[in-house]
Amino acid sequence: MTYIRLNTPDVNSSIRILHAVPNAPNIDVYANGSLILSDLSFSSISNYLNLSPGTYELQVYRSGFYDTPLATQSVQLAPSANYTISVVTLGGLFLFKLRDASIATSTEYTYLRFMNLSQSAPLLNLDLPNGNELFTAVEYLETTGYYTTSPGIYNFRVESTGGTALNKNIKNLTLEGGKLYTIYILGIFNGNPPLGYLFVEDER
Repeated sequence: MTYIRLNTPDVNSSIRILHAVPNAPNIDVYANGSLILSDLSFSSISNYLNLSPGTYELQVYRSGFYDTPLATQSVQLAPSANYTISVVTLGGLFLFKLRDASIATSTEYTYLRFMNLSQSAPLLNLDLPNGNELFTAVEYLETTGYYTTSPGIYNFRVESTGGTALNKNIKNLTLEGGKLYTIYILGIFNGNPPLGYLFVEDER
């Protein structure tokens, strides 16, 4: 006999994986020995994957190989919490855990976060075309808060702090009311693959 429990709160955690290591191979990701994601390429991000709260051993392998992991790390997931776990370089490969959408929201506003995942980049600013600075001097792996603004279609400019020549435009991003977003900067400054961005909605 099957019993169905009604009106129970959803306490699952969820994670998504972002591959942010330039020139690294495609990766597979395992949680406690079980494959949860395969063949993720650089600058790609997975959908959110539901997991029970708790502690997981995450292992990253070169896609299609299950011999020596490229990275192994223990990650704690809280109930009813969503995370982006970025595969980055910090010595070797490192799994950088970031809590998503952890603030109260209103449909009258939209919310934007800015992350520098380019190890070679200088300190970065995110500006509006009129010169209004939303984020300033963001260093590699720095966790910023969400900037609150009005919904709309936006153009942004990514600039370096100081004298380093960097000026890139991000155009026509739609930010809807009540939603949270992150702009991730990826790639190699003055190298290949060049600096680019990834714009994603963060799940509440």
